[in-house]
Amino acid sequence: MLAEYACRLKLRNLIVIEALTSESSYDPRNHLAGAKSVLSQLITESEHAADRLSWEITEVEGLRGRAEHAHDYQSADERNLQHRSDVAVALAHKLAERRDDEAYLLDLIERARVDAWSDVSRALQESLDRSTIIVDDDYERARGERVSELLGDLAALERQQS
Repeated sequence: MLAEYACRLKLRNLIVIEALTSESSYDPRNHLAGAKSVLSQLITESEHAADRLSWEITEVEGLRGRAEHAHDYQSADERNLQHRSDVAVALAHKLAERRDDEAYLLDLIERARVDAWSDVSRALQESLDRSTIIVDDDYERARGERVSELLGDLAALERQQS
């Protein structure tokens, strides 16, 4: 769950940046390489963690005594360290499977897009809530035109999302 959340967070940021800087329409397939890259980074992290834990296991073999702090492993910690290493290896394998599964990647990208839209819309709402709009006769006269423009913009966004 944490690995998936980390992927969505990175993809969400990529999607927001693309939306703000690109003139092209949103296409989830444009983010496949980014999704694969994020998963590859997490695979590497998991593999490094497994290697480090394997090293720790060899270091604690035969050590006796009580730990003096959280990272002062002793032989009694060997089973827990092995479990953590096994989990890191399993996670790397599962992430590698998902990295090669286009349907999974597109679903992940879609969930990241939903997250991105939630962030952007919340930021816009907060900004609008903070703003002070002076309502005068000009403001009231132009209201109909602004509403029409807004509806047109929303319709264009909806077409882009389809």
